[in-house]
Amino acid sequence: MIRGRNAFACMEGLAAKNLVRKEIIAGGVEKWSLLSGNGGGNGNGASSGEELARQCLKCEQLVNEVIPIRLHMDQPPSAPRDDDDAANNSICLIIDQREDAHFRTRLQRQCNDEGVQSDERELPAGDYIFVQTQTPAPNGTGDATMHNDNEVQSQEEKVIPLVIERKSWSDLADSVLGKGKGHRRLDCVKIGSDPTVSQCDRGNCQLCKMKRSGCSQIMFIIEGTKCMGRDVHRSKCTTEKRCQPCRDLMQRHDGVTQEELEIVLHRLQVMHGCFVHY
Repeated sequence: MIRGRNAFACMEGLAAKNLVRKEIIAGGVEKWSLLSGNGGGNGNGASSGEELARQCLKCEQLVNEVIPIRLHMDQPPSAPRDDDDAANNSICLIIDQREDAHFRTRLQRQCNDEGVQSDERELPAGDYIFVQTQTPAPNGTGDATMHNDNEVQSQEEKVIPLVIERKSWSDLADSVLGKGKGHRRLDCVKIGSDPTVSQCDRGNCQLCKMKRSGCSQIMFIIEGTKCMGRDVHRSKCTTEKRCQPCRDLMQRHDGVTQEELEIVLHRLQVMHGCFVHY
């Protein structure tokens, strides 16, 4: 891992490992190039910068085979809309009514601040979806009725094929340990279940319902403090001395660690094609 708080610091770290070289060209603009041959200034025969780039590309290709993240990018660009079309079309965030009341209020307030429409409904699966609303133009092809000399226009909705589920690390632990409310359980990736089986016995857990929702893309957002020993700071959380987030999680959930939950998230990505953000 390359330590650093920004992209430039990471590039300096790569340069220190003899994987890339910085070149200064006209105007003081920096240019970076990959180095061939053995990298690793410490003489341990580490891979070259070119080999590192090849492995990164291979990893991206393998991920894209599992998760079609470029699905919408292959679509031909739509024709530009005029101002009237833009005014008659908008995106609305639909929030599940069963979400935490305080969080719903906070999210709707933020939507208002950002100029994003929002609404609350009872969703059959997931916490959030987006719909595209279209208001037919006056005297257009859409249905319209008259009331008190004012034209009332109907709205058509099209669901954007993405369903989102928000969980805390504690919620995720409950979901994969078979605890909590039934409609929140993720039995397909339950800890201790066979990782080669892609569907739970009942076929009716939360993930199964999200797959049947008609949305082709599923996203999980995991909230909360991340384990301090992940990534580059492994010494801050070890089996002998756990960090505070892991200690809290282990006390509440029979010794389950974030590392075990990350394996569950990887199963969601690789076996079920889900997007995961944490």
